[in-house]
Amino acid sequence: MIHIIYLCIAVLIYGITRSLYYKKPELFLCLLIFINFEFFFLIPSIGKFDNYRVMLLPIIFFLITELGLAGKLRGGAFGLLVFSYICLLVIGILTAFSNGQPLLLGVKAIKFQLPFFVYFIVVSQDVDIEKFANYLITISLLLVGLIALNLHVFNGNLFAKSSEELMRERLGMIRFTMGEKMLSIGCVMAFVKFLKNQPKFHLIFFLLLFFHLFFIVQTRMVILSTMLSCFTIFLLCREMDVKLLVFAIVITFLAIPSAFLFGTMLIKVGLVDKTITDIREKGGSWQARVQTYKYYTSKIAESPVWGYGHENINWEKSPEPKLMERCIYKGDIGITHFFYENGMFGMVWFIAMMCGVVRMLWSCRREYPEILSYFLMAFFAMTTLDFFFLSNEILLFGIFLGLLGQISSHYKAERRNF
Repeated sequence: MIHIIYLCIAVLIYGITRSLYYKKPELFLCLLIFINFEFFFLIPSIGKFDNYRVMLLPIIFFLITELGLAGKLRGGAFGLLVFSYICLLVIGILTAFSNGQPLLLGVKAIKFQLPFFVYFIVVSQDVDIEKFANYLITISLLLVGLIALNLHVFNGNLFAKSSEELMRERLGMIRFTMGEKMLSIGCVMAFVKFLKNQPKFHLIFFLLLFFHLFFIVQTRMVILSTMLSCFTIFLLCREMDVKLLVFAIVITFLAIPSAFLFGTMLIKVGLVDKTITDIREKGGSWQARVQTYKYYTSKIAESPVWGYGHENINWEKSPEPKLMERCIYKGDIGITHFFYENGMFGMVWFIAMMCGVVRMLWSCRREYPEILSYFLMAFFAMTTLDFFFLSNEILLFGIFLGLLGQISSHYKAERRNF
């Protein structure tokens, strides 16, 4: 019943979203991001669960249908790959069905994978990538500001969700992880804007977002991936001349002794000290991830070709509830869960996607470095964090893949005109 209410709301606001798509496609994408992240819990949910995300399905379906009937639907460079994702979903449903799960539960399990097809909407429209990046940075800064108000002014009561659900305590410090992946992408984008010699306040934006990730979010892989992404973009987005090569070599040599000095200072920061202690003593989240990897890699080895399909947690024979009691979470193993679900077919699909994306990123690295922000974060973090296929992240994957497909189409058009 609740899902029907959400779907009806989506149908009612379709006129607004459609108008935005044709007139301000960058704002349209931002609206989809707000819906995807449950309006960042600024609006109370209808019913027990947070399911505003289900509103994405009719919006995307109606727009794809409209574009198709009008003959304006484009496939772009990744159209065939994205369309083949339907085959993966169908195979996943049938695989779970062969293991005893009812078909209906399988269909319900994949409903939040469908926002990935926003790709076709993005690639069929001319989105101003720089403007979209500016909007995303602005949203990230607004979210950081709201979190600060929530912590210091509203005593944890600003958001519709309870403070117990949104906040945790680590080492005597409040940890607030809401929107962490989007914030990390916004952080790297702000760094890109600074490198492009755009207004210098982008450096301040970058530092604000990075300090928020470090001191408030405290997700270690997010922090590390942000640093690696910024350094990689610094190298890739410039012409590789002698000066840059010498600079990179000097930085590498200076980094070795500096790492020891800086490391000594960082140990005084509890987050770093805890990381070292967890690894040395095989405890904390480190040990939990090791156990999770051991379990899921052993299961993949038992069924490497077909995987285990899309299991619904509400299925009575689903192993996930019992595994969660043992602190084994699929969300802790990055994209490995994708191979667990889709087997060899998923691995082939992922490798094909990676090859196409890397080739295209290399071509547009200097002209559109903003696109690198998402994909570098996703690549660097994918051993423990999944930026691609989780239900609350796959919309971003579809958007950025669509933007990359749009760039590819522009390059092809320029070559034809030339």
